[in-house]
Amino acid sequence: MNPPLLRSTTLNLSPAAFRLAGAVASGLALAGSASPAGAQNVLLPPVEISDPIPSVETASSNWVGSANAPILRRPEGEQKYPLQLGPVRFHPHLGYQVIYGDGILRGTNNPSSTWLHTFSPGVYLELGQHWDFDFTAAINHYSNARFNDNTGLYFGLRGLLPGESWTWRFGYSGAYTEQPVIETGSQILQNSHLLTLAGLHEINARFSFEANLSPEMRLTDLSQQAEPKPAISDYYTLSTMEWLNYRVTGRTTVGAGAGGGYNSAEPGVDWVYEQFKGRLVWLPGTKLSFQVNAGVQLQQYLAGGRSSEANPVFEANVVYHLFEPTTLLLTASHAVENAFLQDRFALVDAVSVAVRQRLFQQIYLTVQPAYNFREYRATRDVAATDRRKDEYLSIYAGLSARIFKRLDATLFYQYANNSSKSGDNSST
Repeated sequence: MNPPLLRSTTLNLSPAAFRLAGAVASGLALAGSASPAGAQNVLLPPVEISDPIPSVETASSNWVGSANAPILRRPEGEQKYPLQLGPVRFHPHLGYQVIYGDGILRGTNNPSSTWLHTFSPGVYLELGQHWDFDFTAAINHYSNARFNDNTGLYFGLRGLLPGESWTWRFGYSGAYTEQPVIETGSQILQNSHLLTLAGLHEINARFSFEANLSPEMRLTDLSQQAEPKPAISDYYTLSTMEWLNYRVTGRTTVGAGAGGGYNSAEPGVDWVYEQFKGRLVWLPGTKLSFQVNAGVQLQQYLAGGRSSEANPVFEANVVYHLFEPTTLLLTASHAVENAFLQDRFALVDAVSVAVRQRLFQQIYLTVQPAYNFREYRATRDVAATDRRKDEYLSIYAGLSARIFKRLDATLFYQYANNSSKSGDNSST
């Protein structure tokens, strides 16, 4: 099999920002997801690393919205608003991206090559002081007729409801997309929606309480997929997580959390789960941020399912500003996720190290190797050997620069290797 190769160039226009990005990547792209409906997509955007180290107050408030809601980025720098109606400020944007891919899975053990051209018009709205909305349409055209041309739709909404004793944050993300997915080795039409509601109550100077609620829906369609089609499931998930935090010092916060959820699979086996976790947020200085939470997830399968089980879960994030122009980022996690495959869920281990170095005043270099291991387990009683295991190894390197204050340019290269125990979805 030929090594998969991805090359891309992106152009985005807006009154607040003019962005240009180019990319060269080799391999099937790798990304770890903490979402219950996580999956390995083939084509990925460049990696982003946040510069600021969060305060203890921000870092210890593990908002559901901040982890799962869409990233809505306010325009940077001084702004003039020719498009404004009352309290609403409009920021239209237009993007263009071209990607070349070699080794993209069109079916199991069936890699293909294609050019993908994407036009992305959209608008970002500032809805007063506390609310933001973003809409983007992605019009995709493949040069290879074996892939389906399509239009993707993306919606994002977030808001803040401040109160005297409680502060509430709301988030919504919706997407209607059709793209190749490594897990199934096919191009899947997805309709996904995620709502998040998170409340924070400051009990006193030391203690605070968080309440989080998150319903999620993911629908899939393989009607355009050639035979043989993999058996996949739709998911409806409702989850909650509550935390009691204790501020030990101005730079250290600990917390204990408990939560659970209900996961409905159609077709498939439904299951419920409970989580018990602890967490630590430690900021030993202005250059270092350390955040970790860990615990256990208990799963009980309903009618037709296998016996109950327990799995460890954890997330760790370390950010270190070695020097003013140099940032190091380490992330690691072990999570339980829904799988596209029917009657399956995935145990996912992910670890990545990223280095961001400013070379000149407006030019940055980012390098990120990453490893992801996914074990697909059955939700029904089957032989213990009926487990698929996938390993993903990727290396990302990118150069980004800001030109003329409103032009952002990125050139990146990404190589990834996917090895699957099933043998049908492996690539190098």
